[in-house]
Amino acid sequence: MKKSFSKLKRLFIYRCKSTFPDPEKDIINYIIAFIVNYFYTGLDKIKLEHNMKKVFYLLPLVTAFLASCGQVNDFELKGRFADDSHNGKLIYLQMPDKDPAKFISIDSVQVQGANFEFAGAADSIQMLFVAGGGISRPQLFVAGEGTVEMTIDSTGMAKISGTPLNNKYQEYLDKRASLAKEMQEEGKKISEEYNKAKEENRVTPELEKETEAKYDALYQKTRKYPYDFVKENASNVVGRYVFLDRGRSFTQEELEEIIPSVSGQLTGNPRFQLIENRLHALKTTVVGQKFTDLKAQTPDGNPIALSDYAGKGKYVLVDFWASWCPPCRRDMPDVVKIYNQYKDKGFEIVGVSLDSRKEDWIKGIEDLNITWPQMSDLNRWDSQLSTAYAVNSIPHMVLIDKEGTIIARGFHVNELAQKLSELL
Repeated sequence: MKKSFSKLKRLFIYRCKSTFPDPEKDIINYIIAFIVNYFYTGLDKIKLEHNMKKVFYLLPLVTAFLASCGQVNDFELKGRFADDSHNGKLIYLQMPDKDPAKFISIDSVQVQGANFEFAGAADSIQMLFVAGGGISRPQLFVAGEGTVEMTIDSTGMAKISGTPLNNKYQEYLDKRASLAKEMQEEGKKISEEYNKAKEENRVTPELEKETEAKYDALYQKTRKYPYDFVKENASNVVGRYVFLDRGRSFTQEELEEIIPSVSGQLTGNPRFQLIENRLHALKTTVVGQKFTDLKAQTPDGNPIALSDYAGKGKYVLVDFWASWCPPCRRDMPDVVKIYNQYKDKGFEIVGVSLDSRKEDWIKGIEDLNITWPQMSDLNRWDSQLSTAYAVNSIPHMVLIDKEGTIIARGFHVNELAQKLSELL
């Protein structure tokens, strides 16, 4: 009786948490408890003369309440660790908070030997998480389809199976892991080939362009898979979750295709709003648009704006970088060389740093011999400066003409030299 009552109680709490801010204390639970006790302990153990009137009086409310909660979607999660070293530890069942970086714990169980189990219901098929002792990070599963099995290896990583959507999500994870491994292995080969050519003095502009093309093709293959997956699964909760997780890496064209198919289910979601903001930034900073102004501080703490330089009769390069970024540091000597060559011919650079520590930013400027204007809000990837231009990887360059119109973006430093030789 105790286990059944606990399951029934959680069922209502999971389903109706959005309706009742504190369902643990709500009158509905009193009614549920009474009904459960009625069936499991018998009428003779309940003080009918005190309670029956309340039950019949509130029964219409219960009916309306159940109807408002919608269809019941039962679920059961059976988890198993690789061994019993986590015996007795607490595992938490969680749901996402409005803040995408936070979770709300809605239940907990103790690991029994190597096993743990959750059972309940949701008002719809939805993504829930388990976290706690022995799990490296919150692990996702789809609740509301039936029984899900989760196996957790010795590193704390999980695999899920048992229902169509859980199987589909695991296939997605496996494919992404496979692509990441391929990218690492193939990227290493490309790097070794280039370094060998460099040692043998065989590096030419053509070879550099070919090497960059190989890297880009490898990156695009990995980047594009989440888009392909979302496109095929936009109608289900797994596809929409992947979109929220990876949508900020989608191109303008990809976002314009996907957003209409998911907006009805995701409107109001904070992560969806961030993706919509990214699409807006992409549209307003595409080639042919006037530059979007940026305002921040110099390393000395003085105010600085992109409009202090852009649209003032010079070609202006906006260089998004950071002192912690290896590719940025690798390319910076070439940027310095180009700046020194063209700075007196109508060319300026405004560096936009995604550093988070001022001392690291200043040291990076000194170590890399950067002499052009610099700005930062020291917010790393939460920077409003990079968000304004939908920048999600660095280095990233944006070239603005004399009148303030964007004429190129997302190109390599080698292309910058060629562009300036044509313009100046």
